[in-house]
Amino acid sequence: MCYTQSCVAAVRFFKTEAGNEPAREYLRSLEKADRQVCGAMLRAVQDYGVDAPGVEKRQLEDKLWELKPDLHRLMYAMIAGADDGCPSRMQEGGP
Repeated sequence: MCYTQSCVAAVRFFKTEAGNEPAREYLRSLEKADRQVCGAMLRAVQDYGVDAPGVEKRQLEDKLWELKPDLHRLMYAMIAGADDGCPSRMQEGGP
């Protein structure tokens, strides 16, 4: 079932010039249960879009949004017009 105009929202993690991925590193540092909650929300977004049931989100400003899995906050930016034909993209920011 599709909950947004596009069922696909690619999840891409921010990468520093040095090649580090702070958000991914943060997620890996969590306790297993917290990691599973955050991972499940990211999978729901990737599979069904940001309007999927159970995805709690809010706009912070302009293109900056946050996902709110449990006690954690995952920042992301919606990027439209990606070169792969997807109408919206998601780039995960740091904690």
